[in-house]
Parts: sequence; structure tokens; C-alpha cells
Amino acid sequence: MSKKLSFFQSTIVRTVFVCFLLTIVPITFLCSACLDWGAGLLQDEVTHSYYSSTKIVSDSLSDNLITLQTAATAYLLDDECITLSGISASKPNLYFFAKFNSRVKQQFLSSFLDADMICVFPAQSLAVSTKNGVEHLSSYPLLTDLENLGDKHPVWAFRPSYRDPNERCLSIVIGYVHATQTRPIIILEIDEKALSAQLSNLLSKNSGVQASFFQDYQGAWTSFDPDGYLIQPSINGLLEHIEDVPSFYSTESKGTHLRIVPVKMEDIRCVLGLAFDEQSVLAPVIFMRHALIGILVTGSLFTVAYLLRGYRKVYIPTQTLVSSMERLALGDLSVRVEQKQKGEFQILAEHFNSTAQKLETLVKEKYQADVKMKNAQMSFLRSQINPHFLYNSLFNLYNMIKSQDLDNAADMAVYLGQFYRIGAHLDKQELTLGQEVENIIPYLKIHQIRMGGSLDFNCDIQAGLEGFEIPCLSLQSLVENAITHAFTKTGKNAYLNIQAVREGDFVLLSVEDNGSGIDSDTREDILRRLQNSDDDGVFHGLQNVYARLRLLHGEQVSISIEPVPSGGTRVCLRIPDKKWE
Repeated sequence: MSKKLSFFQSTIVRTVFVCFLLTIVPITFLCSACLDWGAGLLQDEVTHSYYSSTKIVSDSLSDNLITLQTAATAYLLDDECITLSGISASKPNLYFFAKFNSRVKQQFLSSFLDADMICVFPAQSLAVSTKNGVEHLSSYPLLTDLENLGDKHPVWAFRPSYRDPNERCLSIVIGYVHATQTRPIIILEIDEKALSAQLSNLLSKNSGVQASFFQDYQGAWTSFDPDGYLIQPSINGLLEHIEDVPSFYSTESKGTHLRIVPVKMEDIRCVLGLAFDEQSVLAPVIFMRHALIGILVTGSLFTVAYLLRGYRKVYIPTQTLVSSMERLALGDLSVRVEQKQKGEFQILAEHFNSTAQKLETLVKEKYQADVKMKNAQMSFLRSQINPHFLYNSLFNLYNMIKSQDLDNAADMAVYLGQFYRIGAHLDKQELTLGQEVENIIPYLKIHQIRMGGSLDFNCDIQAGLEGFEIPCLSLQSLVENAITHAFTKTGKNAYLNIQAVREGDFVLLSVEDNGSGIDSDTREDILRRLQNSDDDGVFHGLQNVYARLRLLHGEQVSISIEPVPSGGTRVCLRIPDKKWE
């Protein structure tokens, strides 16, 4: 594990950052896509709504123009009109022309559009106008040469006014025209201002509309455009690009995004349309998009701020804990974590410090226990390698050889060799019961020879306990203790009964003798010394055995010293079947 993790290698930092990427970014893109889709739908819906409104107005305007054209055409076949066209040009009766004008004027003044119908009588050089009355053709400069009219203007179109060429109007010429024309000709003129008034209705009925326009088949156009948004390039060529289906397009003028909604008027080959501000119509969507961008930027800033706060509140305490754990793993049990901020990290720091303290205490206790165990073992081994026992055994061996008791001498030599072979096991802390018994039997055989056969013994190990491990020479210490103290004041044959049996989860090791027994005071004194071993690690006899067993198995180990009713003493060790960990 590395000594120090970099900031972006931290699992916490990566988790927070990835969560941000997996939540904010997809949501932002999804919302942006939905807004784009919604903006497109809203644009289409608003455009079609404007198209429908414009279509209604265009149909009404087209019907009115056709109605005017039809009504004017009817006068070409009117009996009164035909009669007037046949009056002598030298002496025309202006009364009849005035009467005819009054009749026509009454009809056209009631029309929806403020149109001027001019009935031209070429033979009489007169023109009857619903607005200007009966006038000589000299008042209409553009009608002096009828040949120029011809069939060039068969439909509604923007032209100079026939009476005032400086004024432009929407007009149409009805009738057969040639240079020698004698039959009447009908001309309808609609003033451009009157047409603009009709176009203004589109603005008043539709919010967001910036301008409306009318274009003839030649591309000439007029508009109602208070703010001057419409420019020539935006309208030119519009008629040629309009299909039978609705066709819309966008343009920019004066920093405003305009949406052009034209409607083709098939009956009169003209176009009526309007232009609205897309930004004002799509303002809610644009606002939402800007708000979304603001949320994304704000979320990013908050994420960075949260990461910086996490670096101080989470990453640094985590790093402190990780580095402390690494030091603890390397064996530095004195390491502690100082955590001032409250919360989970304070709890973790307290538990870590508590664990480190317990580990340090356990290691010290284990070290002290090992030292005591080593001291006890060395003390025991020093007591076992007793030179007096060896000297006495060799002196007895010498006397037996001198007295020619060669058989016993040979046996003693063999038993001595077997007994001191225990030196091969002195480096082991534990031996099995089977190995312990193998060491005890030569020892007892030597004492049998030395005591002249007055010692007898029985060794009974319950089946299955041969592999049970006990501290080295523990059972032998019980045997030596019995031989040393039990038979000093008795003259009868000595007997030892050595047993190892299982009792539940414990194993009982007992040595029973038929010696002089033990009084209660001596027994209490021995038990007191066993429970209060010297702190300096100096042990003797039973105290040594009991101390080593307690170090291995804890307080589950117990020892009992009881007098035998028939005489003698029984010492029993109660050991758990498994070591305490």
C-alpha cells in the first residue's frame, strides 16, 4: 500500500465525482435535448397558428378582391355601360355619365375594401371614377396610350396609379385592350395605404408579430412594418419558393430572429404573410435553457466546493486513519489518531485508538508471559538437571559393580542413559503425554533399583490421550515431588499410581502415593504459595508446573492436593482440552 494516496486516487473523491457525472451531466443533456425538442414543437405550433390566422385573413382578402373583380367585370356587359360607350364622342351627354357614376359609386363604396373603380370610355375620352367622378382621359396620364396596356396586366399587381403615377396602388385592368379600343375598360385600384390598414389587422390580432406584408406575382410588395424589420432580401423571390404546402423560413434583422410565415393566394397569384419574433415566442424555452445552463454551472461550482470541503472533512481524516493503520500494521503500536471534529470520524478514531491501546497491552502482556514462561522453563530445566541425582546414581552404580551386582548395574546404566536422553527435548515447550511417560518410566526404574525393589508404580493413560500436549516435564515433576516428600518417614513399600483421564472438556492428571500423607496446614501453605507465585519469575517444584500451565491455559487450570483415606497424598491437575486463545 502506498504511503500517501493522491487526491484523485481517493475512492471518496472518485465516487463523488462519478456520481456527479452520472447524474448532473446526463440529466442536463436530457433536459437540453427535451428543451430543443420542445422548442421545435413550440416553434412549429406557433408558426402553424400564425399560418392559420394569416390563412383566414388571406382567404378573406382574396375573396374580397375576387368579388370586386367580378362586380367590375359585370359592368362590361351592363346595358347602361354599353349604351354610354356608343354615344357620339363629339357631343357626349355628361349627365348620363354622372348618373352611371352615381350608380357605380353607390355599389363600390359599400365594399369591404376601399377600392376605386375606373370605367374608361376610350371613344368618348372620358373616365368614370367612384372617387373622382367623371373626368377627361387627360387626367389619367397612363391611359393616354391604350396600346401600352394590352394584356400585360391581367392580374392584381402593384402599379403606379393611372391618375397619379407618383402614387402606387394595387390594381387590375379588366377588358380587351388595343389601340383602337371603343368598348369600355374597367380598372380597379386599391390605395397602398388602404392595403396597409388591412395588413395592420394581422399585428393587432397576433401578439409577437412584428410586421405583415403583401406581395404580387411580379415580386413587388408592401408591408405594415412599424419598426422596419422587413427588408427587400427577406421578401424577394418568395412567390417562386412557396409550394402548395406551408413553407416557412427564418431570417435575422436588427438583431431580431424573425420567422417568416407566407400564405400563397392561388386565386390572385399573390402572397400574404407576416413575420414574428421567435425569441419573444420562445422566451420561456430560452429562459429554461439559460436556467439549465445556470444550474449546470452552479452544480459544477457546488461540486468543486463540495470536493474541497470533502477534502478537508473527509479525505484528510481518512488519510490520517489510513496512514495510522499502515504504521500499526508495520508494528508501531504507539500510534494514535487525533480527531477534533465530531461525527463518524471521531468515533472511528476513538475505536482505532482503543484497538491500538488494547493491542499494545496484549503484546506487552504476551511478551511478559513469554518471559515468565521462559524463566519458568529454564528454572525447571535447571532443577531437572540435578547433579545430586546423577552423583547418587553413579555412586550406587559403582557400589553395585564393586559388589558384583552386575545385572542391576547394567540396568541402571541403561535407565540412566534413557532418562538423560530427555536433553534432546529441552528445546521444546510442550511434550505429549506419551513422550512424558517415556521419560518417567526410566526415572522410576532407577529409583526402584536404588530403593532395592521397595518401590512399585502403575501408569494408566486413557486411550486417546497419548497425543495430548502438556508443558515439558510437568507430569514428571508431580512424580519427583511424590518420591522426594512422600516416603521419607514410612517404612512400608512405596507405591505410585499415575493416571490421565478425560472428564468432559478437561483432562485430569493425577499422582497418588501411599506415603506419610499431608496435614491441613502444610496443604493450605502449599496452595497459598501456588496461587501467589513470585513476581520475579522464580519458581520451585509444583509452583513451576502450575505457573506454566496457567500461562498456557489461563484460569481454567486448577490444582488440588488431597490426603488419601488409606494413607498418602493425591495431587491432581485439571487442564482444559484446548488451549485458551
